[in-house]
Amino acid sequence: MDLVSGSIPAGRLPLGYRIGALCLLTVLLTVIPFGVGNVTPAYAQTLPGANPDLTTTCGLDVIMVLDESGSLQPYADVVRTSVRDLLVALSGTGSRLALVEFNLNARTPLGNGYIALTDDANGPLSPTGDLTLYLDNNYVPSGYTNWDAAFAKVAELNQNQSAAPLVIFFTDDTPTVYTNQFGADVGGDESRALAEAIQSANQVKAQGSHIFVVGVGNVNLENRLIDISGPDRFPATNLPFAQADYTLTDYDQLAAALRQIAFSLCGPSVTVTKYANGANGPQLIANQSFTGQVTIANAGQPATAFVWTKPVSGPAAQLGSTQSTTTAANGTAQWQWTPGMLQSPQPWNSQFVLNEVNLPGYYFANALCARKTLSPVGGFTTNTFTLNTLPATITVGPNDLITCNVYNERLSLLVAKSANPTTVPEAGGDVTFAFDITNSGTAPVSLISLSDSAFGNLHGQGNCVTNGSTTLAVGAHYQCTVTKRIAGNVGAPHRNTVTATVRTANGVTTTGTAGATVTFRDSTPAATITRAVDPTAHLEPGGLFTHVVTITNNSAGEPLQLTALTDSRYGDLTSTGGAITASTCAVPQQLTSGNQGGASYRCQFTAALTGAPALYDDSLTATVNDDDGNTATFARDQSVAILNRLPEATLQGAISPTALPEPGGAVLFTATVT
Repeated sequence: MDLVSGSIPAGRLPLGYRIGALCLLTVLLTVIPFGVGNVTPAYAQTLPGANPDLTTTCGLDVIMVLDESGSLQPYADVVRTSVRDLLVALSGTGSRLALVEFNLNARTPLGNGYIALTDDANGPLSPTGDLTLYLDNNYVPSGYTNWDAAFAKVAELNQNQSAAPLVIFFTDDTPTVYTNQFGADVGGDESRALAEAIQSANQVKAQGSHIFVVGVGNVNLENRLIDISGPDRFPATNLPFAQADYTLTDYDQLAAALRQIAFSLCGPSVTVTKYANGANGPQLIANQSFTGQVTIANAGQPATAFVWTKPVSGPAAQLGSTQSTTTAANGTAQWQWTPGMLQSPQPWNSQFVLNEVNLPGYYFANALCARKTLSPVGGFTTNTFTLNTLPATITVGPNDLITCNVYNERLSLLVAKSANPTTVPEAGGDVTFAFDITNSGTAPVSLISLSDSAFGNLHGQGNCVTNGSTTLAVGAHYQCTVTKRIAGNVGAPHRNTVTATVRTANGVTTTGTAGATVTFRDSTPAATITRAVDPTAHLEPGGLFTHVVTITNNSAGEPLQLTALTDSRYGDLTSTGGAITASTCAVPQQLTSGNQGGASYRCQFTAALTGAPALYDDSLTATVNDDDGNTATFARDQSVAILNRLPEATLQGAISPTALPEPGGAVLFTATVT
């Protein structure tokens, strides 16, 4: 039996004090009697402190204390497997773990903080995770058993961060070593070692931690376990785990015992962990709302025949079967309940309906879930399943732990539209509209529609294909163009908006819009005048001439209004009087126009013209304006003639006689000019 093992750790006391302490320790060990008479040392009077009940169950911070003393060396693989089973069962429930190992002294091999027990591929229980590497490579039992140092290390962890609600203390034998007031690890007095351990355990309890001790392989260990934690052995009828103090098992049942701890903490329950897939990959999201509805599924039982544990506490008949909650800082939200009553749980199935409030700008993609089930004999099975839509209904057995990683994808669309050229004449011109749709979300989408406020459904127009056959990967673009003839008026630009609609693989849609503007250059009115006259000439002194006038709108795409018809010789052509004896001309007149113009107005007027022989010109002027307020005049000349009237005379002749006998004779010719 070793009386002294170890030394005072450097840094605890100044050098002079450490030397003096070692000398004093030697003296003390020399004079303390071992097994002499009925001496009862003062430390033997140490009594266990009250073990506080757990006030929460699933999703809590746990400090696991692992015995790494030499007596466990033959069973190291059993311990590794059993501990892994416990941690796997708790993974994804929002639980966190801090690890303490002890033999001669105590250590925190994974640091002094908590590790989140997650289900993800890169978590601490993954093949390369911290807990896996520790169990596989660094858990190597050897040396003595120092419960005192182990609980002192737990107290230190509790002091440096929030106290763990639960401390699981695993051991296979009574303590053989304690740490004295000088920091030395001392052996040779198991009673003293136990007493010191009780004091350290009491300190942990006083910090608010519930200690649950797992004893393995030693039936004589039970009283020591009671000394450390308390008298309530688990499992027992009508004993909730939250009030239990210890369990005692053998090695071949160790894994089942540890698994039962996990299911006693968390079963039945549903835990979701919310991830939003952003620019930097999936991120845990806090303060996101979920709802969970529980109904008892066993025939003959009321739907509300259960007691809520989380997120509220109390009978469902009073609190309702549906509870809303938000994700914590670690992204988890949890519902836990007990079918029947807390003191008499029933083996009833439940139906759980899960729903969420999506993160703004995101949509539910899927949920990857695991069902962990504890069998009556302690077996542990895991089955995975996927939720593709919410709300979703999950059947939850009385020994089921359901964990789901809920993934939201960002659904985002960038739409751009451009026009080339951006300005055309009012009469119109060809404009090419280009469309660019970018998937700025985090999941592939299909382009199912591209619709324009001016041109309608663009599928099949230009080179646009938007019938759902076009898939956009994350960050990918889709581009197409359409050419249209655009006409309009100055001051009234052509504006149109395109709307793109995309759909995810699970049917969620979103839209994006973009607009383009085409302006118009002002065009002055354009018109032509044609004229005809009948007759084109009169003999002097003149006469009536009928003039036919045609005014044609040559302003492509722009209507004109004829506002006046005047003539340089005859004046206002829309009224009679003066030289004008008749007229069909009237103003105003609307001259509409197509893309190439063409609308005309035709009228005629009759006017008298007299005078000396000559050519007589006149200029007809038409005044028009357009809808932009522009005014223009157009003129057309016309000539008519008054011809010279030549002298007229009548020559009358007479002959007498009109006949003579031969050989002839005198004849009288008489001529009369009139």
